[in-house]
Amino acid sequence: MKQLTLFFIFILPFVLFSKANAQQIGQDSISVETLFSFVEANSSYRVFAEIDNSFSVFVQDRNAEPLEMLRNALAGFPYNVSVRGNRLFVLRGAELDTQFSPVLAGKTQQQDAPVESRVQVERIGAASFAFSENLIYSIGDQHRRDIPNEVTLRGQVIDSRTREPMIGVNLVLREPFVGAVTDIDGRYSIRLPSGRVQLDISGMNIQNSRRQLMLFEDGIFNIELIEDILQLDEVIITARRLDNVRNVQLGTERIQIAGLRTIPSAFGEVDLLRVLQSLPGVTTVGEASTGFNVRGGATDQNLILLNNGTIFNPNHLFGLFSAFNADMITEAELFKSSVPAKYGGRISSVLDITGREANKEQFKGTAGLGLITSNLTLEIPIIKERTSLLVSGRTTYSDWLLGLLPERSDFHGGRAGFYDVGTVFSHRIDERNQFNIYGYHSRNLF
Repeated sequence: MKQLTLFFIFILPFVLFSKANAQQIGQDSISVETLFSFVEANSSYRVFAEIDNSFSVFVQDRNAEPLEMLRNALAGFPYNVSVRGNRLFVLRGAELDTQFSPVLAGKTQQQDAPVESRVQVERIGAASFAFSENLIYSIGDQHRRDIPNEVTLRGQVIDSRTREPMIGVNLVLREPFVGAVTDIDGRYSIRLPSGRVQLDISGMNIQNSRRQLMLFEDGIFNIELIEDILQLDEVIITARRLDNVRNVQLGTERIQIAGLRTIPSAFGEVDLLRVLQSLPGVTTVGEASTGFNVRGGATDQNLILLNNGTIFNPNHLFGLFSAFNADMITEAELFKSSVPAKYGGRISSVLDITGREANKEQFKGTAGLGLITSNLTLEIPIIKERTSLLVSGRTTYSDWLLGLLPERSDFHGGRAGFYDVGTVFSHRIDERNQFNIYGYHSRNLF
C-alpha cells in the first residue's frame, strides 16, 4: 500500500506532465521551455540552456528526432546547440567547443580530429597563393583513412607586388628540423610530417613570415610574400672647404640646362651667353650685347662650338638675344684657361655647347610664348628605343617695336627680326655604338 501511495505522489505527476507536453508539442507554436521538456522526456539527452527571456518557437516536423527538432526550431534565433555525450548545450552565439586536444585525448597529431570547429581553415587550390599568416591551409583530403606519416609539399614563392619569383627563400620546419630553399624560378620541394605544421619563412629583402598548414597528402602550396624595404640610418658628410676640389681641370666651368632655367631671363628668353657673363673672369662687351670677354681677351678670341661646329656670330637682333635655343642644349663647358689641345690655339677661351637628343620612347613637345619671341620643340621617336628626331625652332615678331619709333627716326617703318631652326637625328646601332646628325640654320633680318 505504501508503494502505491508513493507511485501516486511522485511518479504519476511526472507521467501526466510528460503526456501534457506530448500533447502540446502537436501545436504549431510552443514555448521554448516546453520544447526543452519534450526533448528530455522523449530522449536520453539533458538540456542545459542559457535563455534570457522565454519565447515561442515553431515545430514543423512533429515526427523528427528530438535533437533535429530542437535545432530546426532554433534555426531563426541567435542560439546554437552543441552536443557533448548525452548533454545538449543551448548557448547564444558560437557553438561550444566540445573537442579535446590531441594530448588529452591520447591521440597523435596525425590522427587529430578535423579542426574546422576550432580555427579558421582554408582549402587552397594548386593555382592559388597563400598570403595570410593567421589562416590554416588544408592540403589534401582530411577524410581519407590511410593518411601517410609524411607528405611531399611543392610550390612556388612569388613577390605579392611584382608577381615575380623570389630566389633563395628559406622554408623551415623547426621540429623536427626540415628545410628547403627556392631555386631560380622560386620553386621548392620539402618533405614534411602529416598533420598540423608551421613553416617559418625568411630570406634576403623579404619580411620574415610563417604559414600554418594541415597536411593530409602530397600537394602543391604556393606562397605570396611581401618585399622588405630597408631604411638606412641618417648619413652626415662633412668636409673642409680647402679640400673641396671639384675638377682637376683649371679654369673650367660646366653649366647644365637645369641650372639655366632657374636663372631670371630677359623677355622670357633663357639666354646661355648672359649666364656665362655672370661667371668669374667673364665680362660683357656692352649692355645691349651678348658678346663676352674672358680675362681681358677680345670677343673674336673666343671659340664657340655647337655640336663640334663653329658658330661665328652667336648673336641675334643687335646682340639682344643669343643664337642658341635653350631647348636644344644639354650642357655647356667654358674653358677660361688651360684650353685642351683638341680645340686648337684660341687665345682667350673655348665655349663647347652640346645639343641634346630626342626621347626615343614617347612623343613630347614644348612651346613658349614671350613678349618678343616664341619657340616650339618636338621630340619624335621613329623607332622605339633606337631612333629619334628632335626639331626645335624659334622666331621673333619684333617689327612692331620699330613701328613705335618716331617718324623722323631713320628706323621708322623698318624691319628687324630673326629665326633659327635646329634638328638632331639620333640612331642607336647597338649598346656601344650610335651616330647623330646635327643640323642648324639661322637668319637675321634688318
